[in-house]
Amino acid sequence: MDTVTVKAWADFTEDCPIKYSVRPDEIELSIGGGLGLDLFTNEAGAVALIEACTEALADLRARSDE
Repeated sequence: MDTVTVKAWADFTEDCPIKYSVRPDEIELSIGGGLGLDLFTNEAGAVALIEACTEALADLRARSDE
């Protein structure tokens, strides 16, 4: 599958709980608990998410150094 089936957003800080569970062929990330946001992804999707977050974090840090 190469599509997103729903659009949602979450706003969270370092105090927000982030938990995960690993299943045979996917990872579930739970952000905020309870009525928070749940993400399900396979290994390739997790790698893409990590790469995008790493790039965004580097950009954010570079901007704060200006």
